[in-house]
Amino acid sequence: MWMEGLMRNLVLRRSSSVTEVAVPSASNDYMYSLTLLAFIFTGVLAFVPSTPDNHFRFRGKMNASPTFVLVPGAFHLQSAMDILGLQLKNLGYQSQSFGLPTVNNPKLSVTNDAIALEREVLHPLIELQNKDVVVYLHSYAGFPGSAAIKGYSKTERQAAGKRGGIIGLIYQSAFIPLQGDTLLKMIGGQYAPWQDPNTQTGLITVIDPKKTFYADVVEPLATKASSLIRPQSLLSFNTPSGPTYYGIAAYDKRRVYLHTNQDQALPPFAQDAADTRTKAVDKLKEDLLNGLQYGIVAGASANNENLDCGGPSGKMFPGNAPTSRSRNKDGHAGVLDSRVYTSQAQLISSCVPLRGSISASGDLSPLAYIAGVLEGKPSLKAYVGERGTGARHLERADVALSRSSITPIVLTAREGLALVNGTSVSAAVAALAMHEALSLTILSQVLTAMSVEALRGTDESFDPFLSTVRPHWGQAESSRNIRTMLYGSRLVNRYRASDEASLFQDRYSIRTASQWLGPVLEDLSLANSQITTELNSATDNPLIDADISPPRLVHGGNFQAKAVTSAVEKIRQSAQSMGRILFAQCTEMINPATSRGLTPNLVAAEPSESFIFKGTDILIASLLSELGFLSNPVASHVQTAEMGNQAVNSLALISARYTLDSLDILAQLSAAHLVAVCQALDLRALHIRFLESFEPEFRSSMRDVLHMHLVSAQNTNGLLDKCWKAFKTRLDATTSLNSAVRLSEAIAYLQTLIIPSLLPGVMTLNALRSHTAHLTDCAVELLRVTREQYMVDGDATSMLGRASKRMYTFLRKDLKIPFVGPETLATPPRPTGLGSGLTMGALNGKVKAAMVDGSLYRIVVACIKDAEERDPSGRKIFAKL
Repeated sequence: MWMEGLMRNLVLRRSSSVTEVAVPSASNDYMYSLTLLAFIFTGVLAFVPSTPDNHFRFRGKMNASPTFVLVPGAFHLQSAMDILGLQLKNLGYQSQSFGLPTVNNPKLSVTNDAIALEREVLHPLIELQNKDVVVYLHSYAGFPGSAAIKGYSKTERQAAGKRGGIIGLIYQSAFIPLQGDTLLKMIGGQYAPWQDPNTQTGLITVIDPKKTFYADVVEPLATKASSLIRPQSLLSFNTPSGPTYYGIAAYDKRRVYLHTNQDQALPPFAQDAADTRTKAVDKLKEDLLNGLQYGIVAGASANNENLDCGGPSGKMFPGNAPTSRSRNKDGHAGVLDSRVYTSQAQLISSCVPLRGSISASGDLSPLAYIAGVLEGKPSLKAYVGERGTGARHLERADVALSRSSITPIVLTAREGLALVNGTSVSAAVAALAMHEALSLTILSQVLTAMSVEALRGTDESFDPFLSTVRPHWGQAESSRNIRTMLYGSRLVNRYRASDEASLFQDRYSIRTASQWLGPVLEDLSLANSQITTELNSATDNPLIDADISPPRLVHGGNFQAKAVTSAVEKIRQSAQSMGRILFAQCTEMINPATSRGLTPNLVAAEPSESFIFKGTDILIASLLSELGFLSNPVASHVQTAEMGNQAVNSLALISARYTLDSLDILAQLSAAHLVAVCQALDLRALHIRFLESFEPEFRSSMRDVLHMHLVSAQNTNGLLDKCWKAFKTRLDATTSLNSAVRLSEAIAYLQTLIIPSLLPGVMTLNALRSHTAHLTDCAVELLRVTREQYMVDGDATSMLGRASKRMYTFLRKDLKIPFVGPETLATPPRPTGLGSGLTMGALNGKVKAAMVDGSLYRIVVACIKDAEERDPSGRKIFAKL
């Protein structure tokens, strides 16, 4: 065991009964630390770890002082230990320092250092002089020192009837290697920024010795010490360590690691890793997985609190298998594919806690649960069965594997590390989000095209010239898509400068749609590229460079999933942008002040008797508010983790989960929008059908009046056209009124236009009054008949553009979502059971369900493919959907 608590800053104190040593919170007396260690190693003090402050108790008197063997680190001469040796001498201890042969000698390696230390120092002191020795190893000296101590422990020598020996090992900010380790490997596979390796000379120099080694040393000592720094052999960094002997039982409670918190060459986190090395790598793998399976798994009735790592088909590793395979691509992770994918073809997937990953050293915990299911760990759960059959359920991992005749995998140490160390889960969730986002992006453009028609907008807003003079490719792409989707529409206005209109230009929700959605396309294109790259990357650590001979192990940070975070945060913000423009379009259709002639709340009944789409207005306001909240970045909430080692972490999985939530909300908003816009299109078609039926009677009746009472018959046709246009305009301006009042008011308004052209007299006024009443009665009855007939056989497709026609037909024919009239949502009378009993939520839910099962998105993809075929000049970024 390492002596826990023996770092530095130790001081003696006396109580009434015994002398104790405690670890205080503030003390800088380094020499007391070494004195205390000498007392412990010679048996004068006993280590009592169970006491609150890691106390020690006196056992007796020290018969002889040990000799300290002082071995400096790389780049340092033997004289680097002079001051420490002098201080030990002043305290009554003998010491002997040792100079590393590899300093300033490019031909020597760590093996030469170990041999020289044993022959020149340890052998004479222990074998020849029978002295008790405390070996002090600093930094790189841990490499040769751990090998040179072979056979010199006092316990071993006493068993052989010999005197003297090593009674303690002190590693100060030192490397503690395993056999086969190299110093370069232990510092991460690449030289430190303060090191300058030169392959031609075979030496490594220190760029700024004073800053690196003596930043907290006072002058002139710092300058003097820095001047004695020499180059170090490259071989000492690259030669594997031989067998090491610090781990034998003789050194239990006689090994100490002294941490230095201000060390610039070997930072504290590296020191923390150095004093926890083990040769029991398989046990370490097991403990690693156990330690990472820390999340809270909800019960079977709370699936929304778990991650079901099975895709739509319910297979193991829906995204994790491809990403794991790419991580092991070309052997970079050192894992056999055949061992990873044993369960891929089975209907089994891991049940993973929803929360608990910070996605820094990859998605450690979620991947540990997946690895645990592969191993058949009984305490873990797996989802079993096909999705959508009602048979999918949770089972113990071992039971699930057994019932599927799958032998649990026994993972090697490297395989266990490779499985948990990477961005597989966050990348897989991001890929699902990316696919959904691309689908919703096309749908947003389709809904925008439908909204242009429903709001009687113009296609001039999507003229190619606008993108020519402002050549953002996303704007050009979106403009092209929407323009081609509107092809063939009878509802789109083509304004002329001579047209009289209250609003010549459309409102921003449709006029600037391509300028709004264009940047969304550009952001999603970059996000798609980032996620695609991540899915095809090796994100394990360490990685094997197998393209050279011999292969080399490269330590790095490819597991940091910031690229995934960057991608999903763009997706989430894009979802908010799409939601905002769809919200604006939908509310403008519902509001009679902005809808250009649609009834309030899109009612097919009388406005005073129904306000059914008012609920949709409230629904989408709620959804958009939540979208706005979720669009906030997650990455700005990073917390330091793992005792400071993971000081930065990507939070990619957290961000990806919230992105899926955002997309689900956007899908709900889009579903409500689609139901509403189809309602609006039917109202337009109903209105046009009424106008087409009423116009002949209108013109005939008006012509009769004008023929008998007009001052001059020369302007009859012109006046008829003017009256018909005024009638339609008044209808659009009075949609908040009930039908009879609205028609009566619109027809009565026409008197102001024709009276100035009629002959004066009572007979003319009576004829005009009779004509107005007749025309009003005719219009009211015709609207009633037209509305009732449209509720039975209404079909707006003949008036729609190409994309709208596809979506409208899918909604009305395939999903059987009706044009919502007065009786559509009526609650069935209890005695007879007649009536539909539908709700607006049920209608919106049908559309949302069609998104989930993919049937609606197939129509969406057909719309974009049609647009791309009609105008092949775009980038076709949706071609792979």
